Amino acid sequence: MGSEKVPLISFLKIKYSNKSVNTAKNRETKSMEMAQKLDESQRNRLADVIEMFSGSDPNTLTPEIQGQLAQISASQGIPFSIVMSGLQTAFDRRKLEDAAKI
Repeated sequence: MGSEKVPLISFLKIKYSNKSVNTAKNRETKSMEMAQKLDESQRNRLADVIEMFSGSDPNTLTPEIQGQLAQISASQGIPFSIVMSGLQTAFDRRKLEDAAKI
């Protein structure tokens, strides 16, 4: 009976992994579509912000940091939602890359 659980657990891990990859790809596609609507200067600034916070889970950013990001994005004419989407996409990508190393 114990040996029957191992294939099921492996199957569930693969199924969850595939769902995670698909979710991340969909989010990345949406983020890229939103970023394409920005002008070149805004896209460059967005890339700078994402790079500064690369690896950070946007869901764990403090309200103060989120406020600063909102101010930065507003000053550059970038919707805050695009910044947060970009941060989430970068975080998802890092998680998937780390998982692939295992």
